[in-house]
Amino acid sequence: MALAFSVLALPGASPGKLSLVLACQSLPQLVFILLGGVIADRMSRSRLMVIADGVGAFAYTGLAAMTLTGHAPLALMCALAVMAGLATALFAPAMEGVVPLVVPANR
Repeated sequence: MALAFSVLALPGASPGKLSLVLACQSLPQLVFILLGGVIADRMSRSRLMVIADGVGAFAYTGLAAMTLTGHAPLALMCALAVMAGLATALFAPAMEGVVPLVVPANR
C-alpha cells in the first residue's frame, strides 16, 4: 500500500507508472512463489527467510530513499520492485514451513 502512495506522490506520477511499478512487484511473486517453495524444501528455511528479508530490506530501503529524495527513475523503481517481489516469493513459503516446526503440535 505504501509503495502505491509513494509512487503517486512523485512528480510526474501517473496511473500508468503506478500500474507498471505494482506489476513489477506482483508478477515475480506470482511466477516464483512455487519455486520459493521448492527452494525452501531444499535448504534451511530460516536461512532462506534471512536472505529473503535482507533482499527485501535492500529493495524497500532503495524505494524509500528514492521517494524521499524525489529522484526516482522509473526503471530503477521497477527493478527494486522486482527484487521486493522476488523476496516475498522466497520468504512466504519458507515461513509457512517454519511455523509447524516452531509451534507445538497441540496448538
